[in-house]
Amino acid sequence: MALATRPKVDVVDGKTRPGSRPSATHYFDEFMRAPSIENACRVMKHEGDADAVWIVFEHIVKSNRLQPDDTFFKAMMKFCQELLPYWAPKVLDIAMARGIPSKVLFRTFVSACSKTYPPLLVQLLDRYKKYGPHDYGTICHVAQVCIAAEDRIAALHIISDALRRKADASEDALFLFAGCCADAESPSGADIAERILHRIRLKRVTPPRNRLIFGNLIEALLGQGRFQSAVSALSLMDDIGLPPSEQIFSSVVSALAIADRIDQAMSVFQNMVRRDLSVSYHVLSDLIAACGRRSNALAIKTLHEYAIGSGMLDNDSVVCAFVTAYDQVNDIDAAEEVFRGRYDAVLFLDPQAASAMIRAYGRHGQLDKALELFERARLPPGTRVDAAIYNSTIVALAKAGQDARAYSLFQTMLEQIDDAPDAGVVAALVTALGSRYQLAAVQALHRYAGERQLTNEDVRVSLIEAYARCGVIGAAEQLFFEDPAPSVEAFAAIISAYGSHGMLSNALAMYEQSKATGMVVHPDQGMLVALLTASSLAGDLDRFNALSSEFEHRWGIRLGRDSRVIVNCLIVLYGRLGMLDDAEQLALSSTNVDIDSLLTILSACRKHGDVRRAERIFDRILSGDLSSASSRRLQSAACHLMSSVYEHAGRMSDCVRVRDEMAARGIPDRTSRTLLLAPSETLEFQSDDDRYRTDCNLRNQHWRLVQDLDHDPGDPDWLRSELVAFAYAVNVLAPYDAIRLVTSAVMPPGAHDAVKRAAVVYRRDVYVRDPHRQHCFREGRCSCGDYW
Repeated sequence: MALATRPKVDVVDGKTRPGSRPSATHYFDEFMRAPSIENACRVMKHEGDADAVWIVFEHIVKSNRLQPDDTFFKAMMKFCQELLPYWAPKVLDIAMARGIPSKVLFRTFVSACSKTYPPLLVQLLDRYKKYGPHDYGTICHVAQVCIAAEDRIAALHIISDALRRKADASEDALFLFAGCCADAESPSGADIAERILHRIRLKRVTPPRNRLIFGNLIEALLGQGRFQSAVSALSLMDDIGLPPSEQIFSSVVSALAIADRIDQAMSVFQNMVRRDLSVSYHVLSDLIAACGRRSNALAIKTLHEYAIGSGMLDNDSVVCAFVTAYDQVNDIDAAEEVFRGRYDAVLFLDPQAASAMIRAYGRHGQLDKALELFERARLPPGTRVDAAIYNSTIVALAKAGQDARAYSLFQTMLEQIDDAPDAGVVAALVTALGSRYQLAAVQALHRYAGERQLTNEDVRVSLIEAYARCGVIGAAEQLFFEDPAPSVEAFAAIISAYGSHGMLSNALAMYEQSKATGMVVHPDQGMLVALLTASSLAGDLDRFNALSSEFEHRWGIRLGRDSRVIVNCLIVLYGRLGMLDDAEQLALSSTNVDIDSLLTILSACRKHGDVRRAERIFDRILSGDLSSASSRRLQSAACHLMSSVYEHAGRMSDCVRVRDEMAARGIPDRTSRTLLLAPSETLEFQSDDDRYRTDCNLRNQHWRLVQDLDHDPGDPDWLRSELVAFAYAVNVLAPYDAIRLVTSAVMPPGAHDAVKRAAVVYRRDVYVRDPHRQHCFREGRCSCGDYW
């Protein structure tokens, strides 16, 4: 028989490489002279030429005279394990076909499969299913190969199969099984962990003495939210006389705290305290934060006492957690006490703790203290202020209505530090600037958020609301439709935007779309309020009632008839439809009569010519308290509306009488004020103000406006700020650009009609927001339907 050519022996520095053997020609030659099982085993043990060994193997298995036994196949599988693992499956198949079962042979086969990269996992699992002995030793070896192949699912199947057998498992096997369960990070791993613990509890396996086994099993449970099983595992450890370690207790407390399972977390924490086990700063911080999120003031106090007794208030993360938690339960004094106890005597502040304290001051209306702490963070001079401190201070200013200062500090932050403001800061700034109609700043923040990829859901919703408030409905729509999966808040924002612009059909279509998408989060009160407001502004009582009924019966969302939102919407509706008896009865039946509601009825009386009712409502408004500035402003508005009612009815002498009574009662005659939302800034105009008197171009443009509309220049309505701002916009905006105005008072009929005609003459869309609604003037029509 001719021999195959032998490969060169792989030698480095006179030694063979690992995984290779020198050639042993004389053993092969001896076998060829006298073939036998004994000589074949010698070749397999000493020969390094794989071709030669395979020739010997085939000669034996094909021989009619020689009968290979267990020893022969073990020797061949050993050769495969060391030098040629890819042959191992075929060798095992031949051995099994000859009826030679052997645990040692199969385990050597498993070891051979593990020698390749990647391991021969498919071949191994197939042979394990066909031939494998199911003792725990073999199971562990197979599972280890699954782990080496990074196939945790296969490892779990092997372990699950093992647990179905009644045999006891060694501690080494349990250690491997527990590690697989933890590494799997899957429901299957948690299922097997529960089964192992159940078998230990029933004493079907010998309780292990290695705490790491329990630690891994508990980790598998916690990772899949099996909190009760994890807590029960702690009791099981006590029952078998192996008390949980500090590390195991800590992992359970932290997981429970992060999941906001406060009662269980506090119970395990108290168990640790009773055993005199140390609670780490990290675990304590997690627990404090959870108690704050759940507004559990009693638990926070308990943890505070523990921290004092344990001397843990010298840790920044613990102090930060306490400040935030006390803020969340509205105990600003306790938050300040913890903060000052840590930092009054030190020079440098922890950025996260200082940020939390500034945030708490801002939420509780203590802006001066927030700014004082911000200034302290800048000391000594030249200190780099952390981004977290900037973020909290900007938000505090924005939410306190200090939008200009907030925006200025935002710009300072961009100039002085590299870290970008976070999305929460951008959302708060957009909301604050949008509420003050600072369109140019809102657009700048929109660009910034896009460049820095900060357009998360909060930023997107705040931008939709701000653009809608500023009359830029197109930008609001674009933002909404850019989101492939809008949230319920985004739907509510765009529905509200459509409603305020008199686009009820669009609002209803968007609501239907929200239902068609099958939102994970159901509609909320915000969406209902937006839809009801849109229906009331459109005067659609049937739609109003249908929506109220649908939300109550389908979503379980109900706003009672005594709700201020419902009352205001219904008064607007009744007034628009001429149901003035219903509107008046509803307004006067409220516990606290709202002057805004009475003003709405007064406006409806003008539209429907009900002078007698208007006089009754007007007297009711004037009989109220005049002490506050807001009441005086509302009464001034009432006087102007009542004057308009008389004018509409042709009773000019009564108009004069009302204005005389205003002076006699000391009610201020409101000067109309209008904001122009220009591309680069927001400008303010008042009737006959300094800008009008000193700007020749403005006066000339205003005069041309009066002439273009063929109106009496002596009419006082033509000096109203809305028309002066319109004239200025014509001068500074590009031709045909939309004009966006915000007025401090409801426009009188003459001014409303003038703006509507001016929009046609100058071929511009004009958006005017008054205190109650958005007017959209286009092609000779207004979105309010000439009812406001």
